[in-house]
Amino acid sequence: MAKKITGVILRLAVSAGIGIYIFSKPDISLLKISAALKNIELSWLIPAFLTYKASILISSYRWLLLMRAHNIEVSYPHAVGLNYLGCFFNNFMLSLTGGDIIKAYYASKLTSEKKAESATIVFIDRLVGIAGLLILGIASILLSIGNEGMHSAMIVIFAAVLVFVIFGFLTFSGLAQKFNKYTGHGKVKETFRKVYDAVYFYRSKKKVLAETLGLSILGWTSMILMNLQLARGLGMELPAKYYFVFIPVISIISAIPITIAGWGLREGMYKQFFGAVGVSGGAAVSLSVAFALIMLAWSLIGGVLYALHIPNFTAQEEKKNPHTGLEP
Repeated sequence: MAKKITGVILRLAVSAGIGIYIFSKPDISLLKISAALKNIELSWLIPAFLTYKASILISSYRWLLLMRAHNIEVSYPHAVGLNYLGCFFNNFMLSLTGGDIIKAYYASKLTSEKKAESATIVFIDRLVGIAGLLILGIASILLSIGNEGMHSAMIVIFAAVLVFVIFGFLTFSGLAQKFNKYTGHGKVKETFRKVYDAVYFYRSKKKVLAETLGLSILGWTSMILMNLQLARGLGMELPAKYYFVFIPVISIISAIPITIAGWGLREGMYKQFFGAVGVSGGAAVSLSVAFALIMLAWSLIGGVLYALHIPNFTAQEEKKNPHTGLEP
């Protein structure tokens, strides 16, 4: 327990430290950021707000397809509710993917027979999401080769692709399973086996993978377009191609679990990458904060659902536990 508390404190300190460093710059201040956000054009803000909603609906359906591939029936409203729940807890956990832990916990309660699979599918869903992000990033970079300010982004994308390819090779070639026979013990070994089995399961589900990968690309495209809409509302006239390169890179880096909800790290990356192509630090950070605030606003629905114990367990779970709801 002490180690967990220490870890949280350290990550809060990292977030605060990065934030203080960023806002100590002459062209960036809380007053300037606040003024920029107040003056953002509603004709761009409202579409951006709705576009993020679209990305949530798309990612919810993607997870639904993965669950059904395992013959675990989940209603679409329930899938959307769990997605909102994960978004809500992202605000208090490491990076922008910490809410997956909470989502996996409640997903495991959707069935009494396939608890391990339903929880692990959340992890698979994240992998599919990353794969779609990388494909979009690579395509954007290939179409933008020779453009100024792209070199750092190219390095990050190709490094992430290399790691992803190695992971995929180890999994689908069976080498990871063979390696596990000689390492690990007890719960660690059993957990590794379940994760491996869940990933390996999709080797024969190419149609499902293709569909979910397509949805992932569509969802990330919505996220990028949302950033573009916010940027236009803030008066940034940077060509769209830069957003399709920088947002995937920033999303990958922001997922590194060293800050709470990605705060600080995300703002630093917006400043770094957009600053490399002539965008002022104040405008870049304002875009990052606007993006984060919209995510926060939509995630509050998850907080309401959690407080009201919605979505409930499946009917099968309800028969076993009269106290239905999200609480264990």
